[in-house]
Amino acid sequence: TDFLSDIFSVGIITVELLTGRHPFESGSEQGTIDNIRNGKSSELPSYLSREMKELVTSMISHNPKPESKVESRNITVTPKKVDIIPSKAKIVVEPPKVVEQQQKRKSSCEQVPRGPIPHIAQVPSDEDTKVDGETYTSINRNHSTILFDPLIKKGVMRFEVLSVRSVDVVGIADETVKYGRNENPDARGWGKIVAYDYYQGRICHIGDWIEGNAEFRTGARVALELNMDSTPRTLTFFVNDVEQMNYVSNIPAAVRANLHVKDDAFKVLKFEALSEPTAKHGAGSRVWKYGTKWKQ
Repeated sequence: TDFLSDIFSVGIITVELLTGRHPFESGSEQGTIDNIRNGKSSELPSYLSREMKELVTSMISHNPKPESKVESRNITVTPKKVDIIPSKAKIVVEPPKVVEQQQKRKSSCEQVPRGPIPHIAQVPSDEDTKVDGETYTSINRNHSTILFDPLIKKGVMRFEVLSVRSVDVVGIADETVKYGRNENPDARGWGKIVAYDYYQGRICHIGDWIEGNAEFRTGARVALELNMDSTPRTLTFFVNDVEQMNYVSNIPAAVRANLHVKDDAFKVLKFEALSEPTAKHGAGSRVWKYGTKWKQ
């Protein structure tokens, strides 16, 4: 009986190798069990030779037939050589390959072009901020929170600025946020932004200011790296190319970079799409979840 079970098992494996599916497969587990009990196997494909069909059918049959080359009394296979995969049979499971190719084409189409991204600043008032190329200078005591288009929705993006003169805050705001004249970054609520403040390297969203990242002063380069393709989406901070320990996860699906200036000046150095993230989030890193209350 054990030997019969072994032959039956080998038969099932052989069919799976030849066809890519279980010979008794049904739409449900119980259906498959019922098919096995009733000896109801699926039809073998036409590309198999007659000898192969007879051999395999006898192996998975409850009542092997004499003409199947398997003797029912001692269950021995005749010494005739039969290839498990005949040389004429080319078993190619096309559908998965087609799906894979379609997915690759789709992924390729959705990729963000690598390199610099043309951008436009949303400056609330030219009476408060002077714009000279990529340099933005506060010209009075008013607050000025500047958003940058395009909206960041996919890919890995890096936004980097040079603190020409004591830039205050660098961060992100969700897509619904707009600023008027003389408004701080939190004018629409802390729940819609993440701010990285120059003073003591603090970051803030909802709740406490979180310390631990580096301060940035005049002459420092500050960068935001947004990975919109990861799960969850992340925002990582860099100062002079050094990754900072505190970073943010679960950021919104669409955000803009923003900066706050008051008696300050900054220059945009980079707004670019990367081929892959540079953030490592290694030992010592600490993640803070967007949309939750932070506590130091």
